[in-house]
Amino acid sequence: MNFPEKLKFFRIQNGYTQAELAKIIGTDRASVSRYENGEMIPDVYKAVKIAALMGTTCEELVSDRNKIPNVFNAVQLTKALHTTHETLIKK
Repeated sequence: MNFPEKLKFFRIQNGYTQAELAKIIGTDRASVSRYENGEMIPDVYKAVKIAALMGTTCEELVSDRNKIPNVFNAVQLTKALHTTHETLIKK
């Protein structure tokens, strides 16, 4: 799976619409659609937010490996959100 396919898979698996995901990561629905269609890629800050929200890593989202977690891991999500929060605060 490539990034657009994984993004759509993760979004749907976790019950988000494109509009909901867009609001959470600070963009618009059309941008999320472009990410999922492979027409555009998110900036690194949005990619980190997407990965944390979906309970995975940026590396997993962009790699071509087919490993897709079947269970939403709340502990991993909490750690990722904390790390993201700390990184953004330092900026």
